[in-house]
This record gives sequence, structure tokens and C-alpha cells, in this order.
Amino acid sequence: MRAGSGCTVAVLGAGPIGLLVLAAARHAGAAKIAVTDLLPGKRDRAGASVPTRPCPADATDLPERVQEALGVGQ
Repeated sequence: MRAGSGCTVAVLGAGPIGLLVLAAARHAGAAKIAVTDLLPGKRDRAGASVPTRPCPADATDLPERVQEALGVGQ
């Protein structure tokens, strides 16, 4: 992973590995982080410790939702 200061990051899945990636991205200085998961509770927990933009992983328009959450491609 290469996330430096001010980067935007999308973490696909809020399980143990996704949460570690989330923490590493935040530690590296990522400015905006979107987290996807099928379970709302996991998305909520991921955002409890680090400011994130949660997105439901089963959304048919997931790429667009992640881009919108991160402010990319607008």
C-alpha cells in the first residue's frame, strides 16, 4: 500500500485485514478514506475510531458511491 499525506483510500471490507489497512492508511496520513462492507455494523465500527465514509458493499453502483464519498472524479 502506498498512502501518503493527503491521499484518498478505498478499503474494501471492514474485517480484521480491512481494519488494519484502514489504520495503516490513517497512520500514513490519508486525508479521505472510504470503507465498504456488507454489514452496517462493521461499517459503523470502522468509522468509530477513524473518520471514514462508509459505503454498502452490495450497492449496485458501488464504484460511483465510493468516488462520491471520496470526492474523486467530480
